[in-house]
Amino acid sequence: KQWYQRRVAITAGVQILKKLPESMKMKLSSSLVEETYAKGEYIIRQGSIGDTFFILNDGEVLITVIKEHGQPAVPIRTLQKGAYFGEVALLREEPRTANVIAVTDQVVCYVVEREKFMKLIGGLEFEKYSDKEAEQNIDKKEKSADCDSALIPLL
Repeated sequence: KQWYQRRVAITAGVQILKKLPESMKMKLSSSLVEETYAKGEYIIRQGSIGDTFFILNDGEVLITVIKEHGQPAVPIRTLQKGAYFGEVALLREEPRTANVIAVTDQVVCYVVEREKFMKLIGGLEFEKYSDKEAEQNIDKKEKSADCDSALIPLL
């Protein structure tokens, strides 16, 4: 029961889930799977197909982007507990636009696959988020050199 309460609490803080009815948040919370990553491990690789949504429960991750083929990845920002990434991948099968790398000795994420997420939640408000806000956030990322800017959706 305690594991379920932790998942409910962390999903309550996820911005793109705030508009969902409580019943859907509770169903989603019970579907989350805990995954642990070691320091230096890639959670997401730029260019891979994305179909998973992650909520960071413990630790810190670094977001990096390879802007030009053959060039080293550029650090964009770090994320801590309560942050989320991979949300756009719930709606589209497009290559990921960034790397997400575990920075601390242990990173714990709650994870849900697209198929399960869509089965539980459907499309509700996410089509609007994906097509409008996510694109704006990507534009902000490209215009901003500030690593502490708004959360960057990862495709």
